[in-house]
Amino acid sequence: MKRLVLPVRAFGKRLVYEFSGISVRGASFKVFLRNELKKVSEYHTPVELDNSNVAGRTEDGVPIPINTLGRWLFGVPGYAGNAVFDGFKDVLEVIVNVGGGVSDDVVELIDRLFLAVGGVRKE
Repeated sequence: MKRLVLPVRAFGKRLVYEFSGISVRGASFKVFLRNELKKVSEYHTPVELDNSNVAGRTEDGVPIPINTLGRWLFGVPGYAGNAVFDGFKDVLEVIVNVGGGVSDDVVELIDRLFLAVGGVRKE
């Protein structure tokens, strides 16, 4: 599978997804989504950041590479992902910052990922 090249931090264009069929609320919403999406192949799509020096870190300083779409979205210790999870609204929401330079193929991939757990992108 071809690696996607993504920005370390994406600003500008945002994708907003709503989830109406999930009963998990609050801070648990992000954890629930991540655990469910780990079962979906798109989550594991290989990525490469436009700045290869960026990585997360374990508590003892071991680098955690940002090498999958899931890690880029959700983050890892020491690297905040590019998605914001709001589990406190009446309609649960995920906002993904994709910036202006991300291709339509990447947007479609993110759409498929969240659709797998009932997410619908707001236009």
